[in-house]
Amino acid sequence: MRRCHKCGQAYKEPAQPGFNNLCACGTALHACANCQHYVPKGKLWCLKPGMPEIRDPAAANRCDGFEFCSDHREGGSGPIGPRTTGGLDDGPDAARKRWEDLFRE
Repeated sequence: MRRCHKCGQAYKEPAQPGFNNLCACGTALHACANCQHYVPKGKLWCLKPGMPEIRDPAAANRCDGFEFCSDHREGGSGPIGPRTTGGLDDGPDAARKRWEDLFRE
């Protein structure tokens, strides 16, 4: 189910939210923070190539690459938690092992 990034309220409409759609909490729904391509950490916020730079990921925008994300972000803090990273955010030991595996001969 698709949910507001701020309050976690379900968005039940079948279509993508429009540029001006707001959640009941007043948060813009067509925002990077609700997009499946959004990465909340690091310098690169969008995984989709060629998308415009957005200064505030929680603000409404007119990005054509927007696709409302689903519950793949569940399991952490906040209403819907941080995005999962496919096991890439599981601590320094796992990161070190991946690094060593990458450069193993």
